[in-house]
Order: sequence, then structure tokens, then C-alpha cells
Amino acid sequence: MIAGQLDRGSFDAVGLAPQLALLDGPEENPWARPLYFWIGLLPFAGIAGLLVLLGKPLEAAAAVGVYIVGATFLAPQVGLYAAFAIQAWDPYFIDPARHIEIIGFPTPTKVLSLVLAVVLLATPRRRKQKIGATRLTFVFAGGFVAWTVAISAFSPLPLLALRYSAQVLVLVVLGLAAVRFIRTREQVNRLMFWTIVGAVTACVLFHATGDPLSRRRGTLGEFSNPNTTAMTLSLGMIAIPAAWGLTRRKWMWALYAPAAAYIMMTLMMTGSRAACVSVVMAYSLGAVLTRGRGFIKKLAAAIFATAFGVGVFFAVLEARILDEKSQQRLESLVQSGQTTGQGFSRWYIWSNGVKTFLADPLIGAGLGNAPLAMAQVLHGEARDVHSNYLAAMVETGAVGAGLFLGVLAAAALATWRIPRANPGVPATILLLYVLLSSVTHTTYLTKMFWLPLVLALVVCEYGASAERAGTAGSPPPTGEASR
Repeated sequence: MIAGQLDRGSFDAVGLAPQLALLDGPEENPWARPLYFWIGLLPFAGIAGLLVLLGKPLEAAAAVGVYIVGATFLAPQVGLYAAFAIQAWDPYFIDPARHIEIIGFPTPTKVLSLVLAVVLLATPRRRKQKIGATRLTFVFAGGFVAWTVAISAFSPLPLLALRYSAQVLVLVVLGLAAVRFIRTREQVNRLMFWTIVGAVTACVLFHATGDPLSRRRGTLGEFSNPNTTAMTLSLGMIAIPAAWGLTRRKWMWALYAPAAAYIMMTLMMTGSRAACVSVVMAYSLGAVLTRGRGFIKKLAAAIFATAFGVGVFFAVLEARILDEKSQQRLESLVQSGQTTGQGFSRWYIWSNGVKTFLADPLIGAGLGNAPLAMAQVLHGEARDVHSNYLAAMVETGAVGAGLFLGVLAAAALATWRIPRANPGVPATILLLYVLLSSVTHTTYLTKMFWLPLVLALVVCEYGASAERAGTAGSPPPTGEASR
């Protein structure tokens, strides 16, 4: 089992490349091996298929869900792979009829996140990896959650603030589970792979159920928001560079390239300008902003990524396959003379957000209470501030905003410290997407902010472990890294 616990980098460092195959061999926990998982899934899949034939799709999903939950308690990695795969499907499950006052919409990812939080707490310490490179990020995240709970009593709607604090707490714990259970190259690669699979299959559902000729922007599900759909699909898009760089099966590249184009095309059908711009810019800047040698190679990678993203963007626009509203919104990004009414412009909303913040700069309004706070300061105005940075200021005050920025700064520091371009570039792309998408949308209370950040942190921890193993020829920190 010693060989099974070593990171692949340790074998590279001492010239034992042939021994790498041992890392894919038998593991102490059979449920951590894909073959055992798929064998166990067969009877549940059969039951689910029968339920679908009987016209009970929700019951079919529940049957598979029961199996995944059970497998998660046996091998937490299974739950993490599933959570990042099904997150792209969440908009499909949004339905006002299933809204629960305490937790909102019980989407599959939200339910599985709670399961993973319980699994993390119940798992013995010896089975969990130590946190190294991302420790400071989670310290700031913990402080941020504690502060939001403390100020919730002063909010216009205290229960709403507490609900969102609890939601952020669960997402932070999900991040802890990811960095403590996912560490080896194969595990990180699987996490990225299933994130991409989830996005691609969600795109298939998007096209199968959508109406491309309608004037309504594309969504996944009748009641979902186009921006929500766009951001869930974006996660699969920005996971592709990490999967590309970490896979040992080079033939997978032939699948990832068209997958990126397909996701990008579907992403554009939502008409989300912020998501499209964030993805393309993250791809373009990720390589050149990464620490490491080989500037020419990094520049070439940046040029290729930019050409790919911009090429797909303009190809889709020229093909005229988008609905009318999405076409007009995205064309406004590249056409001069496009203006927006003051009442609905980001600048107008942001200026109101600053005024709201200045009315209570220390404590803030509490999570989710920004519209109410704005209405109290500016009569007749009750809007989301459309920016994570400004929302953190309005809802958590100067102290909370400082802690929130500390989370991002610590994550950026961990990313910058990755000494090698691979996995440094994929981690930078993931983090840049988080930073860029945070400018124009308020997502820091949801998985749409935390899940891409978690992927970046997982890559950071892997990069740190691989570097230690590669330079010292020793295993990563204690724990069952083979799981």
C-alpha cells in the first residue's frame, strides 16, 4: 500500500516512471475504484430505468441518488465527482412548487453538499489529507462565515441572513472536503472530467428541451434564470484546461476540444455577456499570468486560447443560431454605439450600491439583504447590486468585505505559488474566472462562486503536493492519497 499512497510526482523524481502503473492498481477501499462503483450502480440504474418507463423521472433520479449517497459514505471522492457533475443540471430542477422556505430549492447539488459535509465530519482524521497551500484561504472563509452569522441579528430580515450564512458554510465545508479527499493527479483529473461531463450532458438537455426560435433567452428548465444556466455551464468550460493538462490519455484531447466549443456555443445561447467575457478572458490571461518558466510557451498557449475562444464566439454570432434577444445582447459587446438605459445600467446600480454601503459601512445589511437595505436608503430602489465585491461591502460591511477579499487574495497567493506551468495555468484560469465573473454578478452566496473557487483550490493543493514529492522524492502529507 505504500506505493499506492505515493503521489505520481515522487516516481518521476527518482526515475521510476514504470512504477506509475502501481498507482492505478488495487486500492485499500474498493469503492474508490471506478470499476466497483459502476458494478454497484447497475441494479439501481435498472430500477431507475423502470421508473422512467413508468413515467416517474423524479423517483428514478432518487433511486440513483440513494446509491450515490451510500457510495459517498464509503468513498467520499464519489460524492465529490457526482456533485461537480450534477451541478450543471441544477437549473432544471428549479420549480416554485418545490420551494422550501428554510433551504430554498432542494437541488441535487445542494442535497449532496449536505451529505458531503456530514461525511467530512464523520470521516476519521487519518483518512483525510492535511491542508497545506490553501489553509489561509479557508481561515479567511471561516472568519467570513462567522462574521456573517454575528451580524445577522442586525439585518432587516435576520432569518434570511442566517439562511444564506448557513448556505455559504455548507459550500465552504464542501471545499474542505474536496481538498482533503482529492489530492492525486488521477483524482483531480477525474474531478475535472466529471465536471465537464456534467456540463456537456446539461448542454444536450438544453438543446433537447429549449426553443431556439423563441425571443426568450435560453435556459435549462422552465423556471431557471439564463444567467444561472450560463454560470453552471461555465464551470465545465473552465475545467477543460485542467483536464487537458492532467490527463495521461492524450486521445482525450480529441474530445475536450469539441466539448469546449459545444459548451461555449450553448453558453452563448443564454445571452449572458458576463459569463462569455469571463470565460474568454480567463482562457486568454491564464497562461501569461502564471508563475513559471517558459514565457514563449505560455505566450503561445495564451494566443491559442484567445484565438479559440474569440473564434468560437464570432463563429456562433455569424451563424445566427441564437435567439433574437441573446443575439442582440452578445452583438452589443462587439458593436460600438450600444447604450443602455440609465435605470438598468450596471453603473447606475453600482452607484446606488455605494450609497447603500456608506449608510452602514461597518456592519452591513446581512447576507441577502442588499435590496432591502437599498430600499431603505434610496426609496423606490430595491435591486441586487450585481457585483460580488460591492455586495460583500453592502451586506457584510467593511469587516466582512475585508474577510471576503482575504479569501480571494489567499487563493490568488496559493495559485501564484504553484511553481510549474502545469498545473499552474489551469489553476490561474479557474481563479481568474472567479475574479472576473464576480465583477458583474452577485454569486458569492451560491455554488456559482464557490465551486469554481474550490476547483482552483484543489489544483493548488495538488500542485503543492506534486512539487514536494517531485523535489524531495517523498510522499505527500499523511492520509490515504490513493483514494
